[in-house]
Amino acid sequence: MSRISSGALRAALFAEQHPERVSRLALDAFVWTGKGAPTLEERRKKLPQFLAEKRRPIDRAFVYSIFERDHPETAEKRVVDAFADAILALDDSIPNGTYIDMCSRLPMVDPAMITMPTLILRGQYDGIAAFDDLIEFFKRLPSADKQFKRITLWSITCCMPGSRVRSRSISARCRNARHDHALPRASARQLGVPRVAKVEIVETKLLPDAMAAIVARTLDHYEERADAFWEGTRDHDVSQNIQALLRCIEGKPPFTILDLGCGPGRDLRTLAKLGHTAIGIDGVERFAAMARDYSGCEVWQQDFLKLDLPAGRFDGVFANAALFHVPSQELPRVLGELRAALKPRGVLFSSNPHGEDEEGWNRGRYGAYHRIDTWRRYVSSAGFVELAHYYRPKGLPREQQPWLATVWRKAEPAAGDAAIRLS
Repeated sequence: MSRISSGALRAALFAEQHPERVSRLALDAFVWTGKGAPTLEERRKKLPQFLAEKRRPIDRAFVYSIFERDHPETAEKRVVDAFADAILALDDSIPNGTYIDMCSRLPMVDPAMITMPTLILRGQYDGIAAFDDLIEFFKRLPSADKQFKRITLWSITCCMPGSRVRSRSISARCRNARHDHALPRASARQLGVPRVAKVEIVETKLLPDAMAAIVARTLDHYEERADAFWEGTRDHDVSQNIQALLRCIEGKPPFTILDLGCGPGRDLRTLAKLGHTAIGIDGVERFAAMARDYSGCEVWQQDFLKLDLPAGRFDGVFANAALFHVPSQELPRVLGELRAALKPRGVLFSSNPHGEDEEGWNRGRYGAYHRIDTWRRYVSSAGFVELAHYYRPKGLPREQQPWLATVWRKAEPAAGDAAIRLS
């Protein structure tokens, strides 16, 4: 038996009361106690209204709210339109019963009574099926044959023509029941996973056409907003980042620096004024033209997934707010190309918004928001040694520092290259 959302709640209740009639159970977007569910908190404010009326009206805006309330751009518009057409052809209202149940009668299911093999599915963003609530439910399931799958935005976005879906299972024998784009760090024991149970993460493999669409859409976003972007960022002070790169480069200046994702040229101009030979790269046509005019430097128009760089030319690569736009699938290749463009013991600087390994669309741009340990695995595997890392903006509490800056050296470290953390 497999059901979703309120249907999953009814399916779990049926499985509890009639275990002899359910051999296997799959619960998608299931809610147990409702604890930690922001959407339910808002919905409970309307409970008197739901109790007073048996049905509530629905329209196209209501259907769109289902897909957008937790996070925008997690479903293709054509899919939402088709879904709306189908259900609005059936009726213009729906019963309030499930809303009442979720707002006032949870928990309705005892996980200890769900004895059959069970699969729990949850999307990356869900304002009702709270992650911690589901983990607690999962821990209490008595069957050794159980799975928990978290489908990330990466998967939801890319499960479309042009992508190839694959899955990876992580045995409970593993020390860590997580992987890139997966669950927050938790051990198998913390998850209550028996030896034969498994936590499985659904991922996708993008084919070239789908990858090209991601690049084109992100570049179009910046192209359309080039002037506004420049006005909003031209006075940003990233001198801390520039100095972090320059002080780690060996030898005597001036240096040859590649500004990856140079935008309208703010940092190119700064590097040039410091006496260095700065060359910019940007995939946005308007940014490339603006950068040439503003900085007077050489600028190459190339997108990050089609780099054409000279080997061994640069003392340093300055990738400020750039590499998070590279899909994780392509990141090892791109980092390898940057490494090849550096001179021996050259330096890579990168600053990206960090996160919990989320990946997907964010306000019209594609981004990957890595944990620091995930980011370290990617860069070190590409042949770099970490020299330093710090969080920005400087001087604020960590929860107010969305940017992670890291500095890396190409090739094997010398004796003095111990990794350090800068305040």
